[in-house]
Amino acid sequence: MNKTLNYKKELKELFHSACTSADPGHAIERNITLTNNKLKIANKTYSLNTIKRIFIYGFGKASLQMAKRINDILQNRIYRGIVLSHQNRIKKIGKIKILKADHPLPGKNTFENSKILIDSFKAIEEDDLVIFLISGGGSAMFEVLPDTIDPKNYTELLKKILKCPAPIEAINRFRTFISQVKGSQVLSFIKAERVHALIVSDVIEDDLKSIASGPTVPITIKKKEATDFIKKYGLSASIPEDIASYIQHQPAVKKMRLAPVRQMTNSIISNNRRALKGIEEKAKKLKYNTQILTCSLQGEARYAGIFLSAIAKYYSHNCSTHELPYCIISGGETTVTVKGKGKGGRNQELALGFAGGIKGYSNIFLLSAGTDGIDGFTDAAGAFVSEMTLKKAHKKKLSVTDHLDNNDSYHYFKRTDDLFITGPTGTNVMDVQIILIFNKKRG
Repeated sequence: MNKTLNYKKELKELFHSACTSADPGHAIERNITLTNNKLKIANKTYSLNTIKRIFIYGFGKASLQMAKRINDILQNRIYRGIVLSHQNRIKKIGKIKILKADHPLPGKNTFENSKILIDSFKAIEEDDLVIFLISGGGSAMFEVLPDTIDPKNYTELLKKILKCPAPIEAINRFRTFISQVKGSQVLSFIKAERVHALIVSDVIEDDLKSIASGPTVPITIKKKEATDFIKKYGLSASIPEDIASYIQHQPAVKKMRLAPVRQMTNSIISNNRRALKGIEEKAKKLKYNTQILTCSLQGEARYAGIFLSAIAKYYSHNCSTHELPYCIISGGETTVTVKGKGKGGRNQELALGFAGGIKGYSNIFLLSAGTDGIDGFTDAAGAFVSEMTLKKAHKKKLSVTDHLDNNDSYHYFKRTDDLFITGPTGTNVMDVQIILIFNKKRG
């Protein structure tokens, strides 16, 4: 059977292997064990004889799946909890309430329910244990602003910020400077001496300060960093007066501390590296030669796509000497500088850049997709690319260059029938790129 005829099927299988490998529920299972009165969380063991009650709090794209699994393990040992999720088809998991949050921009649900979550901290006492379930998307889903800032103004500003080419690390540090809960500030509301955060990473190098803007991680930010961010990305004219005033009246150095918490533990339980390993294991079962390039792919999405197409062509020239086809794997998170008025996301733009580089190579196939099932402000997770994509585009008179110039990758791939739509996957460990390269003679 010619494997190239089934390339989309195999790419889908490989993508779902990434999601399964990085699944937040499985990550909870790997990292929490309860034996008699000993609760082991990651590498830390708690004696339940010294703990009065257990509280569970979560926010982010993976928080619902994490909550389901932790409830299965701890059951009636959980005293109370709240999880903020953009998926709130269910209202309760055991004793954990599920409240609606907004994503990718914080809105009324986020602001109102974040305050409910914070208010619930009043019941926590010193000898209680608090477990946080944190994942990407938490920056938008959990937010409390200073009283002097209008939430609508903040959301409008953030909408503009997310369209600029700033890396997510820089964006999250700016958010932290304004927020009342990011950068460990949430801990100032908690009386418990023991807090443990279980974290699914969605950032390069698993930087704890950037994941959901580091709600349980002490951060120090200089005011100059916030003002330089505004200038560097041309946002000066977009800053509302209330936000500008707040920044102006902050100290030169803003320190976020751990407050009364004495035992604060942060544990990464899943990340992009694990997702790529899942792809590799599945690809080997499907009889591919495999190569993981990196889990830190960054930079402008279209240029990352061109770079990957060059690598694919290199492997294509070597493919004739190998018995098996190649599966080249990478992951990370690129950025898009939005200059046009089109629609798309970083994975679709990367795929379009890749498409422009593989003309004439009928044996190269790509899927670039977000492991959360969401790419930009679209209903797609990403896009497929092959020479067939280019042939269909040629018949429809679609130009790669024109669609890149207008940041309109979504409509390009919609018309070639190459969008990859999954819906929310329940995890969030950045993006993956899967390239399949076949021997031209063997197929």
